[in-house]
Amino acid sequence: MTISPHRPVLACALATVLLAGCQKEEEIRSYKAPKPETIKLNTPDLPASKLLAAILPRGEGAWVFKVQGPESQVAKHEEAFEKFLQTVRMSDNADEPIAWQLPEGWTREPGNNFRHATLRIAAKVENLDLSVSKIQGAEAASIRANVDRWAKQLGLPGATEADLKKYCTPFKTDGVEATLVKITGVSAGGGMGKQPPVPITPKAKPTPKVTYKTPDSWKEFDDGGGFSVASFKVMEGGQSAVITASPLVGNAGGIVANVGRWREQVKLPPAGEDEVRKAIRDITINNKAAFAVDLLGPDIPGAPRERIIGIIMPQDKFTWFFKVRGSADLVDKQQAALQAFAESIKLGVTTGANDGR
Repeated sequence: MTISPHRPVLACALATVLLAGCQKEEEIRSYKAPKPETIKLNTPDLPASKLLAAILPRGEGAWVFKVQGPESQVAKHEEAFEKFLQTVRMSDNADEPIAWQLPEGWTREPGNNFRHATLRIAAKVENLDLSVSKIQGAEAASIRANVDRWAKQLGLPGATEADLKKYCTPFKTDGVEATLVKITGVSAGGGMGKQPPVPITPKAKPTPKVTYKTPDSWKEFDDGGGFSVASFKVMEGGQSAVITASPLVGNAGGIVANVGRWREQVKLPPAGEDEVRKAIRDITINNKAAFAVDLLGPDIPGAPRERIIGIIMPQDKFTWFFKVRGSADLVDKQQAALQAFAESIKLGVTTGANDGR
């Protein structure tokens, strides 16, 4: 086993011990924060995420255009997004039922079983993508249902009638009465963008000591400043998977909203709450209630089949998300390792000003 130190997590979450493990003391190395006057911690609740979307009714369903990412990035393309929507044209041609004019710098990539197309926005700079999807059925195309789901994905408590008026703006394109949606919240564990540092004074608040155990095959890496506080990669036979541990404030938008977002990551189609809940089962980790999730993406020709297995554990003021995402076969082999990792995690507290360092 390779024992890896953990970088700091939110100080106010550390008054309790998470997932007390059974490992021997000599198997664990701990990390203590250094002793400068100010320590910078990343806080998952601060970075804002923005969603821009458009719902264009068509027959018994609708066309949906959606882009989501760090607010600072998405906001720069808001005007271009709205102008782009004005170029959209729909037809009854089965080979090309919808067309548009791409803004300068945007590129189009092929779709799949669930996306008509993926549009890359300023790919060289920000790696934002805009999904173009055709959804069928009145319920799936419901403005209220979609906006409510998107709001929950952004850590908001759904969408009331008053929220719909705030988030939605009617517009017309190609003679169609459509709806423009703009929502700003926080990403529920997606790791988008870097987080602004928050100064914490050790004399005023405790600093964390965190320990865990990992298999030798897991290699720690820097995920670029996302929401995870521990990130690992595992590779085998040309396949790869990424393992993350992320603590998010409160219920982080709710378990169903997060699992719905994970469905999108493995290219599963949008689904109602009842369908999403089918992937969630109750488990116990070190005598604490938790939830296990297993999502297998579709088998798409020319693309690797993806899978996510995850453990979600509410704990005091935070919800912890432990997740493996990657090639389906390799992810399947990591299930026992993920549970052992979650069970091994311990949080302790040191009082920066008085710990004798």
